[in-house]
Amino acid sequence: MSPLFRVLGPLQADVEGMPLALGPPQARAVLALLLLRPRDVISMQRLADQLWEGRPPPSARVQLQGLLSDLRRRLGKGLIVTRAPGYLLDIPPGSVDLDLFRQHVAEARRLIGDGHTAAGAARLRAGLGLWRGEPFADIQVSAVREAAGQLAELRLAAIEDRADADLRLGGSPELLEELGDLIARHPLRERLRGHLMTALARSGRVPEALEIYHEGRKLLFDELGVQPSAALRAVHAGILRAEPGLSPSAARPRRSPVPNTLPPDVSVFVGREAQSRELIELLTTARSRPVPLVIAVTGAGGVGKSAFVVHLATQIRDAYPDGQLYLHLQGTRSRPVSPATALARLLRALGVPVDAVPPDLDERTELYRNLAGGRSLLLVLDDVADESQLRPLLPADPRCAVLVTSRRRLAGIDHVRPAPLDLLDERESIDLLRGVLGDARVAAEPEAAGELAAYCGGLPLALRIAAARLRHRPEMTLEDLAVRLGRDRLDWLEVGDVAVRASIALSYSQLDGQRRRLFRRLGLPAMAEFEGWTAAALLDTDLASAERLLDELVAVHLVEPAHRGVTGPRYQLHDLIHLAAGELAAEEEPSGERRAALGRVLHGWHDLAAVADGRLPHWYDLDPAPAPGWQVPAAIRTAVEANAPAWFDEEAYLLGSVVRQAADEGFPQVAWPLAQRVSAYFDIRGRYDEWFDVLRDGLRAAEQAGDRPGSACMLGLLADVESSRDRYDVALANAERALEAYGKLPPGEVPVFDDEDRTGDPEVARRTRALEEARRSGDPMAVGWAIYDLIFARRNAGLSGGYLPLFEEARGAFAACGAGMSELWTVKNLGLSYFKRRRLHDAAECIAQARAIIRRFQLGEHTLAGSDIALVYAANSRFDEAERLARAELEQARTQDNPWTVARALSTIGRLAHDRGDHQAAMASYLEALAVWRQLNVPSRIVATTRALAVVSDDLGDAEAAELYRAEEGRAIAGAPPTA
Repeated sequence: MSPLFRVLGPLQADVEGMPLALGPPQARAVLALLLLRPRDVISMQRLADQLWEGRPPPSARVQLQGLLSDLRRRLGKGLIVTRAPGYLLDIPPGSVDLDLFRQHVAEARRLIGDGHTAAGAARLRAGLGLWRGEPFADIQVSAVREAAGQLAELRLAAIEDRADADLRLGGSPELLEELGDLIARHPLRERLRGHLMTALARSGRVPEALEIYHEGRKLLFDELGVQPSAALRAVHAGILRAEPGLSPSAARPRRSPVPNTLPPDVSVFVGREAQSRELIELLTTARSRPVPLVIAVTGAGGVGKSAFVVHLATQIRDAYPDGQLYLHLQGTRSRPVSPATALARLLRALGVPVDAVPPDLDERTELYRNLAGGRSLLLVLDDVADESQLRPLLPADPRCAVLVTSRRRLAGIDHVRPAPLDLLDERESIDLLRGVLGDARVAAEPEAAGELAAYCGGLPLALRIAAARLRHRPEMTLEDLAVRLGRDRLDWLEVGDVAVRASIALSYSQLDGQRRRLFRRLGLPAMAEFEGWTAAALLDTDLASAERLLDELVAVHLVEPAHRGVTGPRYQLHDLIHLAAGELAAEEEPSGERRAALGRVLHGWHDLAAVADGRLPHWYDLDPAPAPGWQVPAAIRTAVEANAPAWFDEEAYLLGSVVRQAADEGFPQVAWPLAQRVSAYFDIRGRYDEWFDVLRDGLRAAEQAGDRPGSACMLGLLADVESSRDRYDVALANAERALEAYGKLPPGEVPVFDDEDRTGDPEVARRTRALEEARRSGDPMAVGWAIYDLIFARRNAGLSGGYLPLFEEARGAFAACGAGMSELWTVKNLGLSYFKRRRLHDAAECIAQARAIIRRFQLGEHTLAGSDIALVYAANSRFDEAERLARAELEQARTQDNPWTVARALSTIGRLAHDRGDHQAAMASYLEALAVWRQLNVPSRIVATTRALAVVSDDLGDAEAAELYRAEEGRAIAGAPPTA
């Protein structure tokens, strides 16, 4: 196999990644001279003249033959060929990194010429990345130095080409800084100076751009006696005239937002060179494809899949200018990220608000592919579990590319391109150690470095953990660590999952009792991210001691710091380390101790959720539930109590995992009480799909344990969340099941929220007076609205309790004036209140009443009316009041950031405007409502709104628009995406 000769830096020759020893300086110089003209015959006389600078000694021929013979021995037979009148270096094209550089540059210029600027810029970066310094840096022969100067010109020209491409793509502050540095080093390069002037002008820094020109003109005249070139003068004149392309408006407009969630590249990356080149070529070359490019990087755990794809993505990110997305799917965990959750995260990264993410998996997939359409996106999906998890996450646009890592081959998706990742060989393993620890430390113990590489078995994760320990333990020699690895560790350093456990066991074996206990117990909770109190719960110790132990685990890289939250610093475990920690706990601790430790953590989450929930308002009482069995330290509880909404915002996703694990592990006394405690938060935020998930897990836990109070509580709350999502039939079914479940509970005292208002809130006081005035008026519409207004004022003031009589009065008022939707809303909350107070006869009447309302007003699919109390006002010719009420509800909904109610209120405002003949205003409100329904992806609401828009268009005499909206209505009914 021919070596790869590296001349773009110190001279080097590699065979399969292993550097060859090239001998003394004179032998290296002879090789350099041959490499200047590979495959050409160079005479003996020319070689001698160049080697000895025109003064060869009498023994030059003999010495030269000896040097060439030594090179033949080192490089292998057949590379240096004797051919009259001298010698030639017989190597195939592409055997020199200079050849590869030229190929990259030529291909980049072709791509840019064809209009593929981003791909060309990426190829230029790949080519420039081959440079390791000054060409032939260690060869001082004049002929070589002269050639090196010419090669440096090639590099500068490529840098100029890449800077030009970056400017075409819009430029960046980093480019501006780079151009300034380049001009400082190469002040006579007029093209670089023109690029810098262009970048400054586009940034609005025109005076600086002009100063750069005048500085260059003076320098050219003083140094060379010439004036600036025509090209540089043209840039100068263009800036003076503010020509297109030379002003701030010339920066390339980008789609907003342009997401970039790639993690940082690894600091040391070795090996994989041939595979990297092949994939970079594939990912950056413009080709016509019927489907997106999906590359599956597969291999054993710890083989470096994640590091490889992140390194690859960082190199080619400019080829995908519309965004780069990263998602870790936790495929090696017992409960991988669901496709629905993954799609929700992707949608949020693409700019979709959290409360606008559709609840249904198919709807999320449709919205995601619609947003990805027309974009050139790079998607990195790390740790994919299987084909069923991956398939919904694949974009449809062929301009996109997907990098996947998985332990599975993913052969079930036919257009996946497999890219299996192998172990590192010995030389690459030592290079990784050298990159982390430094050349000097590894060179001082070459045999020990080889032993470490062998013990780690070529697994990058094991090598990195070993190197990190050595880097932070300067007193420990490589031999010291190699000896420790040799103590019964070989069976652990094998490929696959065993390899991951072995690399973690390397650090784990160095810990003492309490630290070992904490580390393995950190694998018990399902959540890999946690707070300091979690460690205290696992060890049943004080917070200060637990945090000291955590800091020591951070120091040895078994635990990593995450970020700062409401309660202080947060921590995280790498998912593979988390898995290994759990396995160690299962091996080394009795099941009773493991269950007790996990139980304290789960009860701790319940405790904090109860504290935070106690600061939120409730429209109905809580069911009696078991109290938390372990209390979090007081300082943490105080921080949560002071920042309850922020704490819930921060922990909502983890709380869902806690409820799920409590259900899975048989802790019903945590699962359903915790689900109850997060319900008010999810309701206020309108996060209905997450609310539904925790209630479903809470119900599962209660039913499996035969816990009747828990089952009843969960069924009642499920009726609430389903009605909030307009799923009335399902809500009624859950309510009937809840009625049956509550009916089987034994009698007992039920705690009731205190209804006294101690806040002194002025809005509550004002709206209480307004209700009293409405009552005196005897107007049921006024009473109903005043109660509705007061209820929300009390909720905004943080009040719990005192709502039951208000809902009872509102029910009568709304029924009296025919406000069906408002009546249904009060009946739902009344029914839940009656459940909580065990007034089951009243609750049954509410269920019957709700069913009658739904039937009477035909509520359900394609229902358009929202805040129908306003429509009742309008039906009674009280249009001003109707408009005021609808606008007030819209303002309230926007304050609460509730898009469902926003869209309903806009629909009502549109209906009011249409009824009074203001068709333009109706059109505007309906269009705004339609935009929200489309964001939420609610087909039934889209159908109703497009139907209303068709009617308004008819009234405006716009038959074309009416036809378009009717077509959209038909598409929405059929489940097809909108055309606009």
